[in-house]
Amino acid sequence: MENISKHYPYSVVSLATVLQMNSIPCRIVDSRFDEDYEKQLALQAENIQFVGISVMTGYQIIDGLRFSRYVKKIAPDAKIAWGGWHPSLLPEQTLVNELIDIIVTGPGEPAITNLVEACRPDGNLDNVPNILYKKNGEIRKSKHSKTFTINEFPQPNIELLNVEDYIHPSELGNRTIFYYSSQGCPFRCAFCCDMAVFKRRWQCRSADEVYSFLLHSKNKYRVDSVNILDTNFFIDRKRIEDIACMMVEEKLEMKWVGSVRTDQVIDYSEDFLKLIKESGCQKLYIGAESGSDETLLFIEKDATVKQTYETAEKLSKAGIIAEFFIMSGFPVNPGKDLDLSLSMIWKLKNLNPNHQFTPFLYTPYPGTPLFQRAIEYGLKPPDKLEGWGNWSVLNVHTPWIDDDFRDKFYSFVKYYYPMAFPSDKLAIIMKRKWIGCLLRSLKHLCEYRLKNDYFNFRWDWKLVKCFNDFQKKYGKYWVISIR
Repeated sequence: MENISKHYPYSVVSLATVLQMNSIPCRIVDSRFDEDYEKQLALQAENIQFVGISVMTGYQIIDGLRFSRYVKKIAPDAKIAWGGWHPSLLPEQTLVNELIDIIVTGPGEPAITNLVEACRPDGNLDNVPNILYKKNGEIRKSKHSKTFTINEFPQPNIELLNVEDYIHPSELGNRTIFYYSSQGCPFRCAFCCDMAVFKRRWQCRSADEVYSFLLHSKNKYRVDSVNILDTNFFIDRKRIEDIACMMVEEKLEMKWVGSVRTDQVIDYSEDFLKLIKESGCQKLYIGAESGSDETLLFIEKDATVKQTYETAEKLSKAGIIAEFFIMSGFPVNPGKDLDLSLSMIWKLKNLNPNHQFTPFLYTPYPGTPLFQRAIEYGLKPPDKLEGWGNWSVLNVHTPWIDDDFRDKFYSFVKYYYPMAFPSDKLAIIMKRKWIGCLLRSLKHLCEYRLKNDYFNFRWDWKLVKCFNDFQKKYGKYWVISIR
């Protein structure tokens, strides 16, 4: 599997931590790093009784099926359970696959210990909560357990992994690690799977636990920065204040980035923003989604375009970078929406060139409110598990998006804006003698096109597309990000 990211496998580590607490031996396999895992597993084949695989919609399904097939080959009596977002959203369709014996729906911590015990030769799956399983050729569903509370279980023990594999240089620092301090989100964005999986329920680790993780990461692994991947890190303002105060008072000197909404930022005081900046906050991830209020209403964002501008101004004054995520290609007026979003990016970039934008195309995911609406607009979802393997923002299947729309979207995302507002890395390349001269010329051309809304005779974009095709052919891709 291609090393797409270095996020540590939070859900798998969390489950392994629970098993460790109960003295059940297990091993975590991450195929991004364990290149010889097949050979190692084959040596232990006779001891394998249970295999759990965490899967999200998309490429993880392809790898999950490949891994499941290998396990069935070397340990045919082992039970294979799939969990994670995709199996939770489409459990019956997933379980139909011959390689899968069990589906765990929702968080797996309440079920994992009983599940492993039930998969022993003399075990019984009937009393394991939150699962679907096959028995005598039929699919059965167990009872739902009590509501899961995140603090019933300890923080995932990342030392079950080779931690160094998950520390890497980033724009934040030389040794950045990823971290999850909460799960769920109370908001109702209709495109988001989070709402479908966690039912708008938010749970978090305490401020003390979060700070303890950061301090341990710095002291033991020399981590100098952390990318907090919570759906929304700022749900509990008091918790953020407590974390930030500890970081400042203890002089932790660790840079960080987290996610927040525009309607939250505009309510923050200057003192609060000053505090998080002083604690090490360099940037905030913000789901602006669109430059169209009509679209924001359609996707139930419960936010406005005006709030996006206010957020950009407020964070600029606080010295904090905003990275706005923009989603285009919804089924309602996609062309108009794209134009308004591109216009908003241009205005915000001129307000503060340091603000960043990550646009991508809308992909309907099962279980979300917009998924059913998408079907009404002609979407034809896969009818088998395998078909979901290439379902992602990099391979959009929406029938209301045509080639002209895609071409326009990618021309701005991959060329016009990144060239007009070059990243630090690209700016350095632009200083070189020969290639720099070409890139500087393209930069001036892009600036002219954007300022004058002139996009006739787009020979330069055609040239870039040829180069892009060359990259794809050899397994390299442009990063879809406007810096």
